[in-house]
Amino acid sequence: MAIYQIESDQIVPVQETSFSSEGIRERGDLQRLLRDRVELLDPEIMVLAEEYGEWEDSRRRIDLLALDRDANLVVIELKRTDDGGHMELQAVRYAAMVSTLTFEKAAAAHSGYLGARGRDEDPRQALLDFLEWDEVDEDQFGQETRIILASSDFSREITTAVMWLNGHGIDIRCVRLRPYKLENRLLVDVQQIIPLPEAAEYQVQIREKESRGRDARKQKVFGEWTGKLYVNIGEGPHRNWDDCKEHGFLSAGQGKGWRDQIRRLQRGDLVYAYLKGSGYVGFGEVTAAPVMARNFKLPDGRPLLDLPLAQPGMAENAEDAERSEWVAAVRWISAVPREEARTFSGIFANQNVVCRLRDAKTLDFLAETLGSNG
Repeated sequence: MAIYQIESDQIVPVQETSFSSEGIRERGDLQRLLRDRVELLDPEIMVLAEEYGEWEDSRRRIDLLALDRDANLVVIELKRTDDGGHMELQAVRYAAMVSTLTFEKAAAAHSGYLGARGRDEDPRQALLDFLEWDEVDEDQFGQETRIILASSDFSREITTAVMWLNGHGIDIRCVRLRPYKLENRLLVDVQQIIPLPEAAEYQVQIREKESRGRDARKQKVFGEWTGKLYVNIGEGPHRNWDDCKEHGFLSAGQGKGWRDQIRRLQRGDLVYAYLKGSGYVGFGEVTAAPVMARNFKLPDGRPLLDLPLAQPGMAENAEDAERSEWVAAVRWISAVPREEARTFSGIFANQNVVCRLRDAKTLDFLAETLGSNG
């Protein structure tokens, strides 16, 4: 497509150009300009952060991280090139990295963004106002992560990949930013090309229908979530199941990703503890939210790190809130030695520290062998 100028006696094409030939830089110009007019990409989003990279591999940064009205996170990747490079693969990686972002973490990121802009606003309130929430609802925050790719144009490889991802339930969109030169003015034609705007709502309905179908098929295997959580003990140089069993706790840490996962546990959660290479070794109730290992005390008041632990490496990084071990108190309803771990061929296991346990066969087996508390 092209843009034409109507003159008195003819219609003439406006000269197409490129961002590079016009000296428009990717980060210093294009990103900055779209950051301040993000509604050009989507009228229902707000920018949370720019150059976001709050994970261990800080070399990787999201151009713009945004939030939509449904409390979904939006990863925005920008390119000034005519083919988009491999931006779709990069964006999918980033979407996975931020998929566990909580409201409070988002507010912290937005605080840094506002500070860099010289804006004196309450970041938490800004998010609440945008979402039209009276209070924080972590269960509704960040349930989905969307992707917007914005480039001067896109290669066939990218458009094919994006359409395939859309067909598999990933909300990923391509917005073309095509520059034109009109006399001494630089214009830009902004158009969403995948999915076409008039088809977007229809495609959402199709995805929702397919998702319901997949969920219905999963129910045959997994059933409804019964409230039980899977916790991966991750035994090694910083933790030992014998300590967990004897002193009533579960822990994880030594890095932001693991710390953030264990901190999902809340008082009252029912957990099944899994020991890699052995099986399930415990069922219990969380009695206190996780704290840094240096602050964890047994019911009798003794600090955990003062005890003769089977794994004294638990005290490593005790003064560093990001790298410290974080410890949640657990009242064990049933706990067995590693030699008596409960398992069977095909039992559910996961590399995550904490996740919902839905596998029907595993739940039935664990209820019989470790208990279920109803």
